[in-house]
Amino acid sequence: MKYFLSLICLASALLGMAMLLFPNKMVETNKEVKTGYLATNIPAEIGSTVSKDIPLAQTEEVLRATENLLALSDFLNREYTLPDGRTFTVYVAYWEPNKTTIINASSHTPDRCWVSNGWESSKEHRINGKEIEIDGKKLMPAYSREYSIKANATKTFKRKVWFWFVTDGMAYDYKTEDNRFPNPFIWLKNTISESLMGYPEMYFIRVDSQYDLDELLKNKDFKAIMDKLGQLTLYKPTSEAK
Repeated sequence: MKYFLSLICLASALLGMAMLLFPNKMVETNKEVKTGYLATNIPAEIGSTVSKDIPLAQTEEVLRATENLLALSDFLNREYTLPDGRTFTVYVAYWEPNKTTIINASSHTPDRCWVSNGWESSKEHRINGKEIEIDGKKLMPAYSREYSIKANATKTFKRKVWFWFVTDGMAYDYKTEDNRFPNPFIWLKNTISESLMGYPEMYFIRVDSQYDLDELLKNKDFKAIMDKLGQLTLYKPTSEAK
């Protein structure tokens, strides 16, 4: 704790120096992404798959955080139903440049919010940097999880989850086994970077289901939705895709 407090003091000192020595460089906004863009550009129906949109207040992330705290520029929270009856949910949160800090946006992950609300994360199924390909195109490495929660003495619900946090077009590395608590060095780096360059454009994307996601990926409609998420921001930059 003392070590972390020392880092906070150092960050504060460096932040003060940076604000005096360098003007805040505002990052240009992606003009394409405005409120409602995600809902219309991630298909609600694809092939024989249908969907329904779910209000933001019903997402697990906001059981502990209000919409104002999230400070979103746009969001999508949608449940899809495949022709065979299997379902999955796509949640996308978008922050335009200079909307909120990386520290705030990156903290709203299932490892923190779901676990804080009673879900248990299976260490056996925890993968940081899961590789996923869509017709030969690589997505940025995903955080892959399985969470469970007891409904009663005899019934347990399980959810398989892939999630990503993307800052300025690059996959964010939490550099921790899970992300319930921030890595102090990453916290310090972000604090200094944001004081110099402003807050970047950011996405948080989560795909989850009671069904195995690798099995769902064999379904052409699920794969098509994943391709849309890849086009949105998840496909690796060309220089990294090889």
